Amino acid sequence: FWKWFTPMTQGLRVALQHPFGMGIGYTAGIPRFIASRALRDLPTASIDSGYGSAAAELGLVGLALFAYFAVKVGVEGFRTWSRLPAGRLRDLLLGPALLAATYPLVSVIAPPQASLPNSIYFWLLIGMLMKAPALERQLDANQVLRPKVHPGQ
Repeated sequence: FWKWFTPMTQGLRVALQHPFGMGIGYTAGIPRFIASRALRDLPTASIDSGYGSAAAELGLVGLALFAYFAVKVGVEGFRTWSRLPAGRLRDLLLGPALLAATYPLVSVIAPPQASLPNSIYFWLLIGMLMKAPALERQLDANQVLRPKVHPGQ
């Protein structure tokens, strides 16, 4: 239990000490190739929790917004997938739907938005999932409708 929740509580402690957070990048660290002394002396911390990172970087308000959007991604991703009609498109988008549905839970134990290239794939697949209903309607709109031809016209 504490293996997963200790990083989150570290982020919450930082947020309680700094209600507006320490700023974006606080939990990412300073890249090694930066030689500027002013930047190398900035405070950083390693927090392996999406919610903990959001709390430390963005503060309490930022944590609330992050939690809201994490849950919203999970709920809306699954809701969008479940509304798709049965078929190949729905089958193909099961993976992105599961990524979206598990995002609020995975964010407890890891910051999924902070690791490349995983975050790129994640948001690309979530975008595809959210666009799918419009694509499905567009495919229906492109069907050629044949007018009824009555004999003698």
